[in-house]
Amino acid sequence: MKKVVITAFVLGLMSFSASAQENETQQPERIKLYPSSHTSEVKLTPEQEIAQCEQQIAAIDAKEAWIRQSAEETEIATESGWFIKADESKKVLQNRIIELKK
Repeated sequence: MKKVVITAFVLGLMSFSASAQENETQQPERIKLYPSSHTSEVKLTPEQEIAQCEQQIAAIDAKEAWIRQSAEETEIATESGWFIKADESKKVLQNRIIELKK
């Protein structure tokens, strides 16, 4: 009886080991990535781009207001440099709006 149990255990272990090795050798399916310009061929008008920039500025302002409601979140954002990056992003967007209005 012991030999039957041991044999079954060993065969089960070998089967499990073989399936584990088979899974390790299978390559994951590759995904082809395209740059954003490839998927978005629609050209925005200056008015649309201005509206988009203004929406991004509003989103940054809304997130900043949310962050400042919590002392903990404010501290995390300050330590990570989020406020500096947000200001830089807003300046870039504001400059782009100025360019588009010319």
